[in-house]
Amino acid sequence: MIDLLNKLINALSIKILTKSLNFKLAISPVLILIFTSIFYFLLFLTLINAQVIHDADGDGIGSDVDNCPIAYNPGQEDADLDGIGNACDSTPSIIIQNQTQQNQTQNILRAIGSGISIAFSRSEFCYADWQCSDWSECSEGGRTRQCHDKNMCSVEYNKPIETSGCEYTETESLAGQGLTGKQSAKKQDYLLWMLASMSVLLVIILFGFALTKK
Repeated sequence: MIDLLNKLINALSIKILTKSLNFKLAISPVLILIFTSIFYFLLFLTLINAQVIHDADGDGIGSDVDNCPIAYNPGQEDADLDGIGNACDSTPSIIIQNQTQQNQTQNILRAIGSGISIAFSRSEFCYADWQCSDWSECSEGGRTRQCHDKNMCSVEYNKPIETSGCEYTETESLAGQGLTGKQSAKKQDYLLWMLASMSVLLVIILFGFALTKK
């Protein structure tokens, strides 16, 4: 009778040990999947916080901090310090023009003493007021626009750039449909969060399925 009980105990122990090993073997891939999903989720958060995911103009500056998010300007030049880069600022700075060939001259004659005339010259300042058209579509890595001076000062000084490098992105396509760059960025953020949430949900489902087979 004692021998029979010992055999039964040994058989049960072996069966329990076998199930335990099978459970560990089954749960190992699930654990790997969990850690992998967590790693990619944290990677997404890191990229979003680093603001390198969204760079519509391809200048290496994230759209959220770029002073011209749709114009290629890696130097972030801003002559008038208004927060809008020179590449997309219609009036990047106001400079007084005082070259002779850029000014109109008015002579004022004054009589001094016994019929003596002396001519005084007064220069009138001309302030260039640049107005630029919208950028053309990105073609072969470049795009163009036209800028003209509303005041017709006949100068090229401080004229905004009319050519720019570019990289075709989905943001430009959405912009043609009436969406702004920021709206497109928010949409991409939403898609990333959805992808991360689905990954976590999948891990939970697989983990629960593995436990039910325990």
